[in-house]
Amino acid sequence: MLAPVLAAVLATAPVASAPVDDPAEPSAAAKAAFGRAKAHAAAGRYEEAIADFEEALRLRPSPGLHYNIAVCHHRLLLAANEDSPEHEAHRAAAVTAYNAYLDAAPEAADRYAVAATIQDLHGRPNVIDEWRIDAADPGRASLELRDEPEPEPEPEPAPDPLAPPASRRPPPARSPMRPGFPHGMIGLGLSFDAPAPAAMASTAGIDSVPALGPVLRAGGFVGTQRELLIGGELAWSSTATPANRGHRITTFQVLILLDWARAVSASRRVEIGLSSNVGLGGQTMAHGTASPATCPVRASGVVSSRGGLLAGTRVLLRGVLGAKKNHALALRAGPTATLFGGGSKDSGCLMGGPSPFSEYGIPEVSLLMRADVSYAFRW
Repeated sequence: MLAPVLAAVLATAPVASAPVDDPAEPSAAAKAAFGRAKAHAAAGRYEEAIADFEEALRLRPSPGLHYNIAVCHHRLLLAANEDSPEHEAHRAAAVTAYNAYLDAAPEAADRYAVAATIQDLHGRPNVIDEWRIDAADPGRASLELRDEPEPEPEPEPAPDPLAPPASRRPPPARSPMRPGFPHGMIGLGLSFDAPAPAAMASTAGIDSVPALGPVLRAGGFVGTQRELLIGGELAWSSTATPANRGHRITTFQVLILLDWARAVSASRRVEIGLSSNVGLGGQTMAHGTASPATCPVRASGVVSSRGGLLAGTRVLLRGVLGAKKNHALALRAGPTATLFGGGSKDSGCLMGGPSPFSEYGIPEVSLLMRADVSYAFRW
């Protein structure tokens, strides 16, 4: 008798409903976190403000929250020492947050001003070409926090099943913004070379005056801070030896270039670093009149030539000019190790006869000392 009674009681008992999450709770929690963040920021506690803005962003994503996080990091970097780790950490975080704002609001009215601010912080805007920023001349982003997060969108009304179907046109496709054009530079300079200076100073048949010539460089920056550049270098130099004084040495180089430089001034307009290169090169020995060499290829003009490998590292000092920091003057100086062949000679000479390079004591392995000054346009 007891079992049927229990079954009847259980069948008629009310069933407890499972707890349902209140959709308003995340919104209320996000507003509370936003209010705390604004209070912290008003009191100058930007670290605490960032934590609460990030909490509000997690609960209810909004472009304005990305912007507020960027502003807090920006204010902290302005308060930090220029060369401190804190300054660099907040600079990088501000660039990341400003770019997150642009990603979340690519059509924002202040997008060009925010992109220009990213450039000022040595970052690269994600979605806007730099030439568009320059053409817009937009000013800079405000360091004022945004107000309340954007209101949540109203739900769309349910369609009327009795209404006749309306013809809908697809929305016009919005052309996506092109990614930013890569940073780079191209420059021209004047080099002062001293090939095998010790050997040339002790040789009477070759003038030891420095060799002069042009140098052309071009490359692209890696990363957003423009500290590392990978590119190429073409250089040509020749001693300005009169015809009646001796042989003239001409050196040409085709090099892979790796520049690294870091700003050392508060304005970030003075940079110090290293410039490394490796590649192929060649040398010729020439005489304006009849060469006194024993086995020249020809009696006058280019009497011998040789090719080889070069590798070197130079100290780099660079000054950045212009309101947009797109001009630079640089000084590079240092040694380059050279490994050349013995040099060509007259085929009619004896097998053991020296080439003109060997005859005048210019070794196959030596150092080429170089200093050059250059101008570069940066973008």
